[in-house]
Amino acid sequence: MPGAYDVDPLPAGHARLRRRLAGDRLLLTTDPAALRAAETVVICGPTPVDDHLVPDLRALERAPAPPPSSRPCRSRPSS
Repeated sequence: MPGAYDVDPLPAGHARLRRRLAGDRLLLTTDPAALRAAETVVICGPTPVDDHLVPDLRALERAPAPPPSSRPCRSRPSS
C-alpha cells in the first residue's frame, strides 16, 4: 500500500534492483519467519525530509538497540 514516505529509486537504480531481485541473494519481505534463514538483515525505517531535504532522524534515534546476538555489518564492494 503506497504511503506518505514511499521512495522511488532513481531510474538508473530500477534496473539494478530488478537484477538483484531476480537472483537468490536478495529478498524483500515483511515476514518475520524469514529472519531464521537470513545471513544479513537490513531494517528500513522512515526518514522523511524537510523543505531543505534535511532528514528527520528522530524515529531512528528512538529505535531499540539490536539484540546482543546480532553481529555488526561487514561492508562489501557493490557490484
